[in-house]
Amino acid sequence: MHVATHWNDYDKSPLKHVIPHAIKDIALNFEMEKDDKVGNDVCTKVIQKGVRQQRYRLKKKYFNGYTAQEALSNKPANITHENWTSHVNKWSDERNKEICQMNKENREAVKHHQKTGSMSYVAFFSKLEKDKYNNQDTSPIEFFKDTHTNSKTGSMSEPTLLAHVRFLPLLLLT
Repeated sequence: MHVATHWNDYDKSPLKHVIPHAIKDIALNFEMEKDDKVGNDVCTKVIQKGVRQQRYRLKKKYFNGYTAQEALSNKPANITHENWTSHVNKWSDERNKEICQMNKENREAVKHHQKTGSMSYVAFFSKLEKDKYNNQDTSPIEFFKDTHTNSKTGSMSEPTLLAHVRFLPLLLLT
């Protein structure tokens, strides 16, 4: 499958057919209706994650640690020359490098890592409200605790624990 430099490229011609074709192939191999919206949405998310991981693996193995010229001459076997060139050009672009560096710094600056896994806060909150709180209102401080406590160890990171302790008096006021 063609590995686009950005997921939105699959919405444009000539790649517009790639995702629907991949979903049809999946539907043939599994018991799934090819026109099922939920099935298509799930397949699309799985394909999206796979494409992102493939880009990551390509960059890690064939680009990182090499000059752009070396990377271009070291093309992986499973990708077209045109596709590989577009990836190398994007990864070599100064603006893209600035954005990547800024995103890396932003990720490193996160002090209170959430512990909900791949589940969004909204979905986690809805599940928590139903399962743990029997559809009763939950205080934001309790929700913070529930979303930042490690499920295996039952503990919080030190900065998170300090933030939680700082806001506990507010919980007692309500």
